[in-house]
Amino acid sequence: MSAEDFSAVLLLNGQYGKNTTNRQVAQIVTGAGRKVYSTVLEDTEEDRKCAEADAVELILPTHSQGDTRKPSLDWLTFDHPARYPSLPKDVGYIVGQAEVTSKAAAAIQEQRFPQANLGLVIETIPEDTEKYKEEEKAMCIGEMEDSIRQDAEKADTVFSVGHNIFDHFTNSFCAIPENKKPTHLLFLPKPSDLFQNNTVKYRETNERVVLSIGGVNKVERVKGYDLAAKSLVMVAETSLEKILWRICDISEEEFQATMSILQASINSGKLIPTLYPRCTQEDICRHMQQAHLVLMPSRAEPFGLVGLEAMAAGVPVLISDQSGLATLVKKVIPEFHHSVLEIEGDDSVDVGRWASQIKTVLRMSEAEFRRATDLKVKLLKSRYWEESHQQLLQAFGGAAGNTERTRPDYDQSSQHSRPARLAIRQTDLPVHLNLAAVQPPTARGQAGDIDVMLSKRLLKLEKKLFTTKVLRDRRRYKKTVKLFLSHKAFLLKEAVKGSILLLLTFLRQTDVDRFYHNHYRVGEGTLSQQLSHILISDDLQDKVKGAQLIVRLHVKHEDYVQVRDRLGQGENHNL
Repeated sequence: MSAEDFSAVLLLNGQYGKNTTNRQVAQIVTGAGRKVYSTVLEDTEEDRKCAEADAVELILPTHSQGDTRKPSLDWLTFDHPARYPSLPKDVGYIVGQAEVTSKAAAAIQEQRFPQANLGLVIETIPEDTEKYKEEEKAMCIGEMEDSIRQDAEKADTVFSVGHNIFDHFTNSFCAIPENKKPTHLLFLPKPSDLFQNNTVKYRETNERVVLSIGGVNKVERVKGYDLAAKSLVMVAETSLEKILWRICDISEEEFQATMSILQASINSGKLIPTLYPRCTQEDICRHMQQAHLVLMPSRAEPFGLVGLEAMAAGVPVLISDQSGLATLVKKVIPEFHHSVLEIEGDDSVDVGRWASQIKTVLRMSEAEFRRATDLKVKLLKSRYWEESHQQLLQAFGGAAGNTERTRPDYDQSSQHSRPARLAIRQTDLPVHLNLAAVQPPTARGQAGDIDVMLSKRLLKLEKKLFTTKVLRDRRRYKKTVKLFLSHKAFLLKEAVKGSILLLLTFLRQTDVDRFYHNHYRVGEGTLSQQLSHILISDDLQDKVKGAQLIVRLHVKHEDYVQVRDRLGQGENHNL
């Protein structure tokens, strides 16, 4: 197999749908026309639904008849030859998650795909979080930190989720020998489209719903549930409105233990929490639509995706200053610092501070919803995630060399320009109209040869410019993007002669979807056929002496995805 044949990405997961970060990695790669596989331990409806939405192929383990043992991640780490005997042959990149599937990823890469690049995603900082857990966990902090560093030594590229994790492991990786150091990249999660497209609005009621998301048992101190409980009791005992505290994503097995932990901190009949079972993303979104406030009072939170999704949905939030999300807010939208509350470490002081701010937010609910809407707009407008997502795509080999059907022939030559194009703020989606005569297959083959040649030149240029050192240095990366664009424009200048660039305006996602998914169709009644009648005059037809002239539309998939995303934010955009 050639190098181009090893282009697929294999994600090592126990579950697919529950891991938001791994889903984003998959979406970035499949959005660029690449193939993505993901292992799972069980066949679940949620995983199937999410994988189908992301164009990801799930790989299920084999089961012997009569084997009643529960699925385990050990299947991936130690038993993968038996449990996953038929892994795809085209895998060129394997991705594991630190402290979850990193050992499995390294084992599978070493034993079955030695030619593949190994990626590691880090979403935790044991030195921050484990000290607030049971003593046994706290005693293993050093071992956990060493384990992640050792996994990183085996990886080609490490992606740290958020600034806090990136800074922590930048220091940690100083202990790695120079010849074993991986490329270390910052990855900033993007709010899920589901939450972006569901703006929550204020409504006047005598109830105030406060929402917390995530498990409680054994993590109540690190997640700050004890602080939340004590703060909400103070609010409930003095509030004129009824305070409802809802906590979702609690398993049935942990229901009783969770309630006991919370009641120990509440000790009041004024506040009785409502626990909801395991939740999908859709379930969480519905809970947010009913909430007046989302709480995230963590004593340590490496990032804080729940708070990010709430911000994207337009719900008032209060997050801990000990979270990676707080760092992102300070860097991207510092004017919304009021949503970030300090955790000093003195419970009596922290409870009083949080209770006071919670009471204010709930009392001034209508104004807080207006402020939350402003926060949402500025957060999404910043497009803060784009550079890190593009670096991730580059680490996995860039956009696909050929995605038939969704990309036009001559546009194949420019698809490797995606890294540079994403670094530039694009609000228009270009539609190329190419006027051409219908020619015999041999002539079309010659044109295709030119396209392939141009594509190879662009790919060679991209690989030469975007070196590992460039990807690790933001200033050099931005300068290289500009340089790549100038060279790309020169190479494509000859390729697009005779084309017309139109900017078509769409008001709704459904309109742009309908246009995009039909633009490549040909025949009577299609847009290409109609434009041929409009743009090809009788005089022009006479000049070509009987040759059949047609108009062909070309729309790039990544342009469509970007504009569709922005339409989903309620903006009008050109196409």
